[in-house]
Amino acid sequence: MSTESPVLANYKPSAFYFRRAIRSARTNATAHAAAQGVILELELLHAWILERHLFNPEIPDRRAELGRCKTLRKIKDCGLAAVADLERLKAGVRDLNLIPPKWRIRPEEAADKGWGKVIPLA
Repeated sequence: MSTESPVLANYKPSAFYFRRAIRSARTNATAHAAAQGVILELELLHAWILERHLFNPEIPDRRAELGRCKTLRKIKDCGLAAVADLERLKAGVRDLNLIPPKWRIRPEEAADKGWGKVIPLA
């Protein structure tokens, strides 16, 4: 029997990293960039679901909403709402016993999970 301790994988979901990036943003530009990253992931997942005729989720137009946000608080609120929408869509995919794909990965998530080098997209 091996005496080595098993290495536990990091189980924080992608939403954790998206939320952390949005909440820690101190300027409109960094909050906007973080929110755009999650909105793109949301749009890609939504298109993937529709393309496969899995279900027909209704999601608000977060990109247009983000464009109307002028204050740091409003930008963060919009980004966090997009994260909640993303989690809801992923849960719907999981309810069908499928694994939702990932397109955008925060560099912090890749480092924490030992995925090696990734191209930072957001």
